[in-house]
Amino acid sequence: GFGNSGPYTIFRYDENGENGKAFITENIFWPQDIVFLEESKEILVSNFNTGKITKYNINTGAYIGDFATGLGEPTRMRIGADNLLYVLQWSGDIKVTRYELDGTFVDKCTNESVSQSIGIDWDTDGNLDISSVNMGANADGFVHKFNDAGESQ
Repeated sequence: GFGNSGPYTIFRYDENGENGKAFITENIFWPQDIVFLEESKEILVSNFNTGKITKYNINTGAYIGDFATGLGEPTRMRIGADNLLYVLQWSGDIKVTRYELDGTFVDKCTNESVSQSIGIDWDTDGNLDISSVNMGANADGFVHKFNDAGESQ
């Protein structure tokens, strides 16, 4: 496949986008997204190939451990207004999964699955919008909308 064999490296650049240096090199397997947890001084990385979200020191890039495991090829992550981490999955039940910022599983927060989900955001009404690339034979990507109760709109 495309991009699914390592080794992988996450680089860090200065504020001018220069002087790139290898920052995270351990325990990353086809990384999809990065979330910074400023309060706990940690970085989360979703790893498509292992179904894990791994955790790193925000200053050194050193591997701390697993934040979450058992996900179905996690792609994008985003912290919601409720201060929970929302995670999209490419396989498995492909529902949006939520976690406390300490890694505690909360729930599957959507009543329906979203295949090939790759984008996540909230609209001005507070609805959760999930985009899908839908790479099948009839490729026609779409945006799936969920209300704050996780019900499809």
